[in-house]
Amino acid sequence: MYEVLRQAGPGWTLMLLTQEGEPAETLHSVVAAARGRGMHVLHRSQPSDAEPGPVAAAAVAQRRVWGLVVAPPGPMQNEANLETNFEANLKANLDANLDANLEANLEANLEASADTLAYAVREILPVSAQAAVKLADRLLDKLDSRNPALAPHLVAVVDAHLADGRLTGAGALLRESLLRPLPDEVATELRTRLVHVLVASGRIAEAITVAQAVPPEPPEPPAPVPPGSLEQLVPAAPPEQARHGGGRDDAQAALTFALSLRNPERTARRTATPQIPGTAAPHTSGTAAPHTSGTAAPQTSGAAAAMTTSMLASSAWRRGDAARAMRLARQAVAIADDSAPPVWRMLVRLAYARKLMSGGRYSEAGSHIERAAGELSRPGAPSVYAPAPAIARAELLMRTGDLEQALELAEVALRTAREMDAGLLLPLAHAVLAEASLRIGDLDRSRWHADVPDKLRVAGRPHLWPVHPEWIRVRIAAELHGPQHATRLFAAEHTDFAAYGPLLLDEPSAVVWLTRLGIAAGDGGLTGRILTAVEGLARRNPQSHRLSVAARHARGLHEKDVTVLRWAAAEHPDPWDQAGALEDLGARLAAPPAADLIEAARRYQSALCLFERIGTVRDSERVRVRLRRLGQEPVPIRQGQSLWRGFSETECLIALLVSQGLTNHQIAGRISLSAHTVNYHLRKMFRKVSVNSRVELARLVNEAGRDSLAIPCAPRALP
Repeated sequence: MYEVLRQAGPGWTLMLLTQEGEPAETLHSVVAAARGRGMHVLHRSQPSDAEPGPVAAAAVAQRRVWGLVVAPPGPMQNEANLETNFEANLKANLDANLDANLEANLEANLEASADTLAYAVREILPVSAQAAVKLADRLLDKLDSRNPALAPHLVAVVDAHLADGRLTGAGALLRESLLRPLPDEVATELRTRLVHVLVASGRIAEAITVAQAVPPEPPEPPAPVPPGSLEQLVPAAPPEQARHGGGRDDAQAALTFALSLRNPERTARRTATPQIPGTAAPHTSGTAAPHTSGTAAPQTSGAAAAMTTSMLASSAWRRGDAARAMRLARQAVAIADDSAPPVWRMLVRLAYARKLMSGGRYSEAGSHIERAAGELSRPGAPSVYAPAPAIARAELLMRTGDLEQALELAEVALRTAREMDAGLLLPLAHAVLAEASLRIGDLDRSRWHADVPDKLRVAGRPHLWPVHPEWIRVRIAAELHGPQHATRLFAAEHTDFAAYGPLLLDEPSAVVWLTRLGIAAGDGGLTGRILTAVEGLARRNPQSHRLSVAARHARGLHEKDVTVLRWAAAEHPDPWDQAGALEDLGARLAAPPAADLIEAARRYQSALCLFERIGTVRDSERVRVRLRRLGQEPVPIRQGQSLWRGFSETECLIALLVSQGLTNHQIAGRISLSAHTVNYHLRKMFRKVSVNSRVELARLVNEAGRDSLAIPCAPRALP
């Protein structure tokens, strides 16, 4: 750094990027050296080792605070003055509004170049998207359309708007920018970002048109940077943004992605022989390309190869070849990790995670979901897909038995997707909420959520991964109108394996439920078709443990085999499936002629405990009825525990608000949940403390004392 400073002179601008843990003395000495040479100084600081006091306390309170300082050229200052000015400026950055402070600092140095502002946008973006947008708007004012040398900075401006979730504004800015005369490389990057905006909004046809407008040849490499220039003072772009084809490959991936959303199978046939980044785009005319076996996997690297491989994995999955789908999905993740930008790494990881969830490999799925979410925090990753990892996490929570958290997270993700107009993700959030609402017994809410994906599909809006709203509707029909009506509805929508095969692979729970439905309706044909289909799938995919357990469970249910049902109850990885197996086992043990009522009651009680822990209200009530038919009174799941020990933090907070006389809608507004979710929590709470109304719950809280709830968030609920 000091070597570079010796080559600089008055009028130069230094952008100093301190690293976490960098001693403050190092920062001060470098600033002093630059100021002594008459340079402009632009730096961000992070007081990691500051002495205890107001500044350090503010840094801790803000968690991660960056000070952006623009100092005009001036005479050499002594160390004491430098220290005083530095600390005063840092405290101002901590205490004042960040946006206003940035603008004031920038106003002190109006001659700051567009290059410096662009670097400032990129560097402040990971810390505060709102502050980056403020800088980006000032940068945009400096980008003269007659000066093509400044055109690359448009990418930084767009990235700031995307990171702040401004899809509509970013889309308008991208369209306007693409009307300018731009270098091919810049135009390609902007088109790729516009494709993301259009895809996330569900406008697939328009996205394909934009993606196909990529220049046919890759751009020329940029000229070398002159020694001693400002670029040497700023870190180079992350390696993943510069590998294997750059913007051209990114655009090819965007085209493949958009095509796959419009017609997955047709696109899979076209891309079975992968395109090499930088070559001609795949055939996209109205005539389908010759069908290949679909077994070829990309041997190249880059975003396009990763997306093509992921798409082939999804195609194999839809055909029922889970083993091949998993191999290709793993390969897509490896390709993306090696050579693709963050957004593509996120997308292929989520696609793989959902396949892992369907197979019951929840720990691995959770790891990939967390890593996918981490990709979106990287610079240059558009936030248009920000709700996607949250929706996947909500689905995982639901599958592993945490309905409460799943509902809360899915509702937040749905609100975010609506605010961003991310139409591609809306069906996914609605699908999770439909399933979770059905499990807690809110049939009306479940039906409403289940209808949304189909309405969006009719309107021409696809979704990021498969959902099965018809499966929700069949189960609701069974609850409301009986098994015969439900079997007719299922038969109308699932005429052959091609129609219900993907459902059985995505949702192995459906296998056992449909077998129960066929038995209850006396429809041996439905039961036979389901068993034949799932056992064929299980033979083709022996590595799918969840599918294999579901197949054996369904066969044991059909053949009334107690031994198989015991095995299934021990082997199911999904708590809801396990509880269902315990209930089936209890029913079989209670059946004549060799009924074992004591053992049946024990199995019913185990099923009840699982259903109550998950929060499935209707399932719990059904098992209670079965226990009472055996002359057994259900044992409260938390018998012998203290009054509130079984309550979650959310439930404690709701109990506190109920004791204050708030309605469900008022409570929902206080804790950012829907009134339906609050009502669901209340029903769970009533069971836990054996009351039947909110009046009784409020009485318990007041008798025990509000302090007995002992929850960290309680103070924010008080008037």
